[in-house]
Formats: sequence, C-alpha cells, structure tokens
Amino acid sequence: MFFVPMEIILPTMKASIVQFSSYTVEFGTRTFFVILTFLLSILIPHIHLFIALIGALASSCLALIFPPLAYVMVFNDSISRGKRITCWCIMAFGAIICVVGTVYSIIKIVKTFV
Repeated sequence: MFFVPMEIILPTMKASIVQFSSYTVEFGTRTFFVILTFLLSILIPHIHLFIALIGALASSCLALIFPPLAYVMVFNDSISRGKRITCWCIMAFGAIICVVGTVYSIIKIVKTFV
C-alpha cells in the first residue's frame, strides 16, 4: 500500500531532509505511515467505520473532484464555457458528497463509541 502517496510525498521529503540518506528518509516515511495506520486501527476498532471514513474522503476526491479539476487545468484555454461550467458543477457535487459522507462516517463513529 501507499505506492501512489509515497511517489508524491517522497521527493519533497528527500529534498527537505538532506542530512539523512535517501534510503533512511524513505524508510522513515513509510514506517511513519504504517504506524499511523496501525494507531488509527486501534483508535477505531470497528474497521468498517474506518473504511467508510477513508472511502468517503478518497473516493469522492478520486472519482468526482480530481478528474474534472485536472481536465480544467490542462485544457483551460481550449475548452468551451459550457464544459468548464460542467466540470465545476461535477467538482462542487463531489465536494458536497465528500463532506456529507465524511460527516456521516464521523457521526457513525461517534455513535458507536458514545
């Protein structure tokens, strides 16, 4: 796991932490994220709630926000106003779904433990 996030995070980490070797920075960063995931699984022992929370955040962004955002950023000068409005509407819908799904997941987590 963490292949894509690590490809995004590691170049910045390696550039900002120059006193350690590249291997040490990568190993430390990967270890941090594994321990973070482990701690979250301890804090939220009902794994289905954790998966719902991550799914609400990640799925909405990956499916509804990032693709039209990338499209608008790449083809901003050549797309019509209608396509641009459509992309922004899809992104707004994705943001609403992301917020609603995240809030719903957090409410379920709180109700489970309170």
